[in-house]
Amino acid sequence: MFAVTTYLQEFTTCCKITLILSYYTGNMWWNKRAVGLHATLLIVLPIFSGLADWQLSRALGGNSLSWVYTFEWPFFGFYAIVLWWKLIHEDEEKEKTTGLRFSRKQAKPKIQEDELEAETAAYNNYLSSLYQNDGKTTKT
Repeated sequence: MFAVTTYLQEFTTCCKITLILSYYTGNMWWNKRAVGLHATLLIVLPIFSGLADWQLSRALGGNSLSWVYTFEWPFFGFYAIVLWWKLIHEDEEKEKTTGLRFSRKQAKPKIQEDELEAETAAYNNYLSSLYQNDGKTTKT
């Protein structure tokens, strides 16, 4: 029991150090987003595998529609792996094509305050003209 607890303590310490180092070095495999993607894949793949096995047992039991699902769940698992791979390497591809690293919080273009005030005033005038003309229309 003592060996297992010691191993778990060393493992968690190693994981913490790896996460801290990857945060500062920008490692694509161990940043916060990548860890979430890894966890999602580790949850989804066994579920898909179990569902494929379940559908296979139903198909062998005589349910002919389950044959489609028997091959569909492994396809979903393969697709999850492809998406995981693309999402892990997404930032790297952007960097290669543009030569720049983009942050997720990019500055939005600022609209000049004068333009915004002029547009707001024009819209308010339009609304007031609609309100004034609303009472003047009569039905015959």
